[in-house]
Amino acid sequence: MFTLKEAYQFVSDRDKDTLKNYYDKCYDTLKEINKRSNLLTVFVLILLAIYLFPSFIKESNISGFKISLDIIKVLSPLLVPYFILEWCLIAKRRRELVKVMKCMGYKIFRTPNTNEEVNPFFLNIHTRNTIPFSFMIEILNINTKSKTYVFFNALFIICMMLGMATYLSYLAYSSFKQPGLNTAAFGCNMLGLFCLLQIFLFYIGDFKNVTRILREDARFISSGENAKFDLRIDPHN
Repeated sequence: MFTLKEAYQFVSDRDKDTLKNYYDKCYDTLKEINKRSNLLTVFVLILLAIYLFPSFIKESNISGFKISLDIIKVLSPLLVPYFILEWCLIAKRRRELVKVMKCMGYKIFRTPNTNEEVNPFFLNIHTRNTIPFSFMIEILNINTKSKTYVFFNALFIICMMLGMATYLSYLAYSSFKQPGLNTAAFGCNMLGLFCLLQIFLFYIGDFKNVTRILREDARFISSGENAKFDLRIDPHN
């Protein structure tokens, strides 16, 4: 992900037309990945419901074809980690897009920029008005000035991550314990474990990266180095 200094440098070195074209491409990309993220969330919730409440659902109809839920339950140890892994990668890309779009907005739309916006998860109303709707972004930005609300948001995210880790671990354990485990199911389970390992490694690396960037961004703002970059545009250009 861009540091704030790199984002400022990128924006200040480019003219208005170039930035507008780039912003439009970022907007379209962000819109598509938001849709895909929402779809993946629905898939994971459906698979969770099927796996935890199998007695209430016997079969599913997909594109006119009836599919036995027994097959879905066999594939769940692979599908759920894969969907969550993709969801994690999308979330990382979304943060990168939003951060650079926020800085471009300062120059293209001349929106105000403030020091508290160093955090990539906090966006002012002007920035949110110029990017596609995202449920998570809206939740995180309901009241960023309230320390209590920010604390509960952080607690919610931590609980969600712990719940996801617990569920994936349970899914992996129970899938290997199921009776009649055949070669195909074992292969799905192994691929699911590979995806689970990738999620674990992703979060270790991403946590370190986000922590480092937040620290560098805070130093960039506190030192006043951001004032060296011209994010204004010529109104006659």
